[in-house]
Amino acid sequence: MMKARSFLQRYWPILVLIAAPLVLFAPILIGRVWYWGVPLLQFYPWQRLAAESYQAGQLPLWNSLVGNGAPLAANLQTGAFYPLNFLYLLLPTEYAMGYAAILHVILAGLFMYAYLRTMKLSMLAALIGALAFEMNGFLIARAGFFSVTAAVPWLAAWLWRAEKLHEAGGRRQEAGGKKQEAGGRRQEARGRLQDALWLALVIGLGVLAGHAQTAVYGLIFVSLYFAWRTSSNRVSLRPSIPRSLILFAIAVLLGLGLAAIQLLPAAELTRESQRAGGLDYTKIMTHSFWPLRLLTLLSPDFFGNPTQNNFWGYDNYWENAAYIGVIPILLALYAIWNRIRRKVTQGPIGFLALTAAVSLILAFGWFTPIYPFLYNTVPGFDLFQGPARWLIVTLVALCALAGFGMQQVLDLGVSRKAATRLILLGLALSLAGLAANFVLKGRVETFGPATLRLGALLILAGRLFQSKIKNQKSKIVLVLVVALDLITAHFALNPTLPPDIYRAANPSAEALRADGSIGRTFTFAQDEEAVKFGTYLAHKTSDGKTQFDGFGPNDLDFWLNERTALLPNAAMIDRVPSANNFDSLIVGRYQNLLDRINALPVEQALPLLSQMHVGYIVSPRELNLPIVTRTPDVTIYRNDQVLPRAWLAAQEVDVQNVSTIMPGSAIESLTDSGNTVTIRASSPQAGWLILSDTFYPGWQANVDGVPTEIQVANTAFRAVKVPAGAHTIEFRYEPCSVSLGLLVSLVSLVIISGGLIVSHWRGQSR
Repeated sequence: MMKARSFLQRYWPILVLIAAPLVLFAPILIGRVWYWGVPLLQFYPWQRLAAESYQAGQLPLWNSLVGNGAPLAANLQTGAFYPLNFLYLLLPTEYAMGYAAILHVILAGLFMYAYLRTMKLSMLAALIGALAFEMNGFLIARAGFFSVTAAVPWLAAWLWRAEKLHEAGGRRQEAGGKKQEAGGRRQEARGRLQDALWLALVIGLGVLAGHAQTAVYGLIFVSLYFAWRTSSNRVSLRPSIPRSLILFAIAVLLGLGLAAIQLLPAAELTRESQRAGGLDYTKIMTHSFWPLRLLTLLSPDFFGNPTQNNFWGYDNYWENAAYIGVIPILLALYAIWNRIRRKVTQGPIGFLALTAAVSLILAFGWFTPIYPFLYNTVPGFDLFQGPARWLIVTLVALCALAGFGMQQVLDLGVSRKAATRLILLGLALSLAGLAANFVLKGRVETFGPATLRLGALLILAGRLFQSKIKNQKSKIVLVLVVALDLITAHFALNPTLPPDIYRAANPSAEALRADGSIGRTFTFAQDEEAVKFGTYLAHKTSDGKTQFDGFGPNDLDFWLNERTALLPNAAMIDRVPSANNFDSLIVGRYQNLLDRINALPVEQALPLLSQMHVGYIVSPRELNLPIVTRTPDVTIYRNDQVLPRAWLAAQEVDVQNVSTIMPGSAIESLTDSGNTVTIRASSPQAGWLILSDTFYPGWQANVDGVPTEIQVANTAFRAVKVPAGAHTIEFRYEPCSVSLGLLVSLVSLVIISGGLIVSHWRGQSR
């Protein structure tokens, strides 16, 4: 009994941080799965294919099911080399997605808790900041964006380990003027090295998690944090400060080296993609933080909520979601206020406040002149879409400030006058919210419940601050209020369905197989948008804008219809190959070809689609083509002009514009095993073997075992010269970027793990 009580007294914050996400995501724990938006259209297909590749004994390097073939591991969001994605090897993908997301939400809380405890905050103060971070709106509203969910927690881990490294440097500086024995100096240096290696490890894991934008913003943040922390303690020109910075730089380089197996292929894909020259202004700026959404920092549903199908704010709900709870935001403001009044001058409060302000201004995007100026003048600001994603830095800073504010409440208290004002303000807002429920009509009806909610929480906050939060009961109530506030605000932001959404048979796929599966499917861009954003994920307003007002009906049959539409990349679920690819990075020459096709009428586009081995057109329009099957949203048409996936052309033709099969030639077999395509072909004369798969660096070809150069055919595909007669042609994807990245990652892993092991062993031996 005593042991159990001691355990609870010591670890109760950890238990709360584990329990809160389990309550929030309870539907996942009882066997339901996420499906809405990118889980079904991107992450489930990617992760299942990657897991199946590993289970088949090969690296998941290439995806032959979308875009006439596209890199898989080079797509950062797959997280193909991220260790915590091991869950996909152990569980069915539909379950692994949810469990992996829950794991990372918990990690977000634990890492922030570790940071705040390192800053010498009490367990309660650290818990409040950590609870706000793990349940923040940015993370929870995007929980189905699994690459973002995996990356966000590591920002708190980087902050924690950077502070540990700084702390070690501070200990050295304090001891600098005292005599130290040689053994003590060695022990202290060993501790600093350990901290640098741990920082390198968590940086590597955070980059491998799979979201470049979050990683870049996080590295900028933690680098500035460490530089500020180091310079703020500088009292002399002793060499210890440069050593700290050098160790930090080494940690960052080692961490990036650990992630090289992912970074180098991703860099290659970026260079070859449509983003190589940067994104256009509108594409970059669309997801900007709407200034009026500042109101949702206090009441998240002020402009409605997609769970109620009544969201009417700018853009969509999740891109501007930033709620961390009423009490945590008040505590963060309290910490900033005390810093301004110079009641508290130590620690990183000033830096965190400045960071929150600057990153929030950047998040405003095109709503201020600052981000447009940076877009036009600073390299790199044209690579990432969505300035609102700077909010994650804002929220890291605000949640940390909430922890500091909570500690100040415990140490300094809150004046009775201030607490009373909060209660009175809460009462006024509650009455206003109740009145608004009877007065406001139309979309502004959302103001009433949101205002009432805010008023009630301010009353609770004021009452708790009046109590000084000194006794155990008030502490428990405080934690419950914060947790329930965040749970109720975010509970239904990730709709779930039974796993049949992924497992049920797809009538469209069955119809294609019955028809002979004569080629890939293709959906014109306008048709894809009409189905995706006109029926399932949003709707079109009268002025033609896309409105993401809600999640639609929570009905299995309705969403199974989405699968029958064979939208990219959902068709991967049923192993239906597609010429479309729903991804942020598309091979540039292939995207150029798609742009040409999408600008043409269907009749003029058919010859190009035939060269792409497109045998089926999926469209909600009525086309003058043979019908294979109809679904509630689209008709699937057959293209009888389709060319085979591989075929032989005469040697004298222009390989950049070839569409005629050589008479007397034959493709006897074609075997696709993911990273390798093997073809047996015969022809009466020398010619070109045309393979309508995307031309991309890293592909190598052999004709009867002899290396052969691959040429670009028909703008975006592959061709090799073959002699007359019967031959075996093998295309093998073996990119140097993966080989070099693997080598660098292994070397970095050996240095990091070896250094930690040796350092620990030497410490134990002494």
